[in-house]
Amino acid sequence: MRERAKRWRERAKRWRVEHPERWREYQQRWVAENREKVREYYNRYYEAHRDEVNARAAARRDADPERTKQITRQWADRNKERRAELQRNRRSDPEVYKSELEAIASARRLKRSLSRAGLPPKLLHATPAAERRVNERDADAYFNDPSRPEHLRQFTVFAESLNRRPSTCSRTVPACASSPKPTCRHGRALGFRLCR
Repeated sequence: MRERAKRWRERAKRWRVEHPERWREYQQRWVAENREKVREYYNRYYEAHRDEVNARAAARRDADPERTKQITRQWADRNKERRAELQRNRRSDPEVYKSELEAIASARRLKRSLSRAGLPPKLLHATPAAERRVNERDADAYFNDPSRPEHLRQFTVFAESLNRRPSTCSRTVPACASSPKPTCRHGRALGFRLCR
């Protein structure tokens, strides 16, 4: 029995390799006839692998942000009615709608007050999601770096050494070098230069 099943699988595999266009047609026809099964399979897979699917989608969007913008614009053009319906549903909650109107009015007031004062308008750099993800990855890498405490210690030692006297000089920097004009014990001002 197993041998027969194995031979059948091999024959089917050879047929798929020899007739790729017929195999593709068969697959497309099966998917069209079994939409619910396919949707159920995709939903089960997504529930089981949600983080992986989202990570792959984010990586794909980050790899080509221009293409992502183009696809988003095309979707918006094709689905104007749906977008309008989504906005109506979101604004149907009076609290959400009120907070959005208050935010818009506040931004307008700020813009008017800045222009009356002769100042330029507030410039906001809208950071794309891809750039935010890169920034978050960089921040995680920096703050979770196991060698960071050692780097901070080295930096602290270096910064302290700039405020200390070289070992060849007998004059010393006072303990409180944070006064506006620190001086050495000879009365010379010590700004950023070491006393010689």
